Amino acid sequence: DMPSGVVRVELSEVRHGRGKRAVGNREDGAGKCRFCSPQGVGIFPGGRVLVTDCSNHRIRMLSADLQQASTVAGDGEYGHRDGTAAQAQFRFPSGLALLPGGCVLVADCNNHRIRMLSADLQQVSTVAGDGEERHRDGAAAQAQFNCPAGLAVLPGGRVLVSDAFNHRIRVLSADLQQVSTVAGDGTEGHRDGAAAQAQFNAPSRLAVLPDGRVLVSDSRNTRLRVLSADLQQVSTLTSVDALQRFDGLELLPDGRLLVGGGRQPHIRVLEGFPATVLSTKPSHKPPKKKNQKKKKK
Repeated sequence: DMPSGVVRVELSEVRHGRGKRAVGNREDGAGKCRFCSPQGVGIFPGGRVLVTDCSNHRIRMLSADLQQASTVAGDGEYGHRDGTAAQAQFRFPSGLALLPGGCVLVADCNNHRIRMLSADLQQVSTVAGDGEERHRDGAAAQAQFNCPAGLAVLPGGRVLVSDAFNHRIRVLSADLQQVSTVAGDGTEGHRDGAAAQAQFNAPSRLAVLPDGRVLVSDSRNTRLRVLSADLQQVSTLTSVDALQRFDGLELLPDGRLLVGGGRQPHIRVLEGFPATVLSTKPSHKPPKKKNQKKKKK
């Protein structure tokens, strides 16, 4: 049984792999609509919820009453193509960020790019990343990522990007023209302290707190980390081991945390979030090693 207010999202079989299409029912509508590895979520004014249907290579929309689903972008084929939303192509789209002007940024994970949906949800374009699976800062069009997974808009308009397999947190300037690195030395590991020397292990989702601090889902360390509001320090949150690995992270207006994916195939609301996980403490003790493999591309 699930508490009221939880959106159940049934998952069909998930297959990750180059050129592979997801298996399962991808029909829109009500009732039996299914997603295949839903990832990022974004809540529009009025209550509609945008969802990256990752392994179906589409962007979907849930109605405000959570009873209807529709496809807004992506033709379902594994690829990269800009243009009209219905004919656009993605490769495992992941995190979402709603910009103040109404446009939507998408972390297009296996294309190693940041894409953008126009405010009317009719056009898709590429704003950052040249598609190479590497690390490079500089002009957005020439920047390089390695599986960007999460996005979050900072006060002032800059956009944070969790660059999963570069083990770094990057930032896209407010005008979307420049990319720089703000945290992580690029080494797979776990270390708190100064942001430039901190270490992550496949950071995935991001959420900006009301005081400007940033929550980071440090995926393969199975911990929530915190980046200070000035982006200079990294710390580890307490009481997070029970969360394990999760794929969606969205702070609701009332302070609760919307969590998607993980071991259970649904989107849940984490109750009591402010009281349970907002205290931080430095931690230099690495998590236990686990035999985990990098996601196939």
